[in-house]
Amino acid sequence: MYALYAGPSLIGTGIGRALLEAVHAHARARRFDLMLLWVLDANTRARRFYEKAGYAADGAVRTEEYDGVSVPEVRYRRAL
Repeated sequence: MYALYAGPSLIGTGIGRALLEAVHAHARARRFDLMLLWVLDANTRARRFYEKAGYAADGAVRTEEYDGVSVPEVRYRRAL
């Protein structure tokens, strides 16, 4: 999974959870047993979303550059 975003009016409607479950089903069908994703360190809402879905930060961090701005990210993982 590269990115998962829901528009502000859709937050809290369950669409994000449904999309994430579809990704999990797709990955399981292809015999993947682990999901990894990166989330912006400062995005507490997204971090809570993934934690509620069974993901946990694994200690890996990186910094990506977006439009010339360095943005720290944290890696999350979940067994399927």
